[in-house]
Amino acid sequence: MFEFNCDDYWEFKTGITVEGNGCDTFVVKLINGEFLGRIICGDSDDYRARVADLNNGIDPITGNWEDGIGNPCELSGWGSPKE
Repeated sequence: MFEFNCDDYWEFKTGITVEGNGCDTFVVKLINGEFLGRIICGDSDDYRARVADLNNGIDPITGNWEDGIGNPCELSGWGSPKE
């Protein structure tokens, strides 16, 4: 069912990192570890599409992504690490 894939990790020149859980969620942080927010995908196809974007160098902020509940992904953050 769920298997964490440690390969689902990206670092971008914009100063952010993205870590995926291999299923439906990405956690976005600054390279220094400061939490920015989570991105929740609608389904596995959406997750795979986001992985393809990340692999092509499109990060959530410059790619104008939203978090799955309508909040834009911004460098100032959009979520709580306790969600």
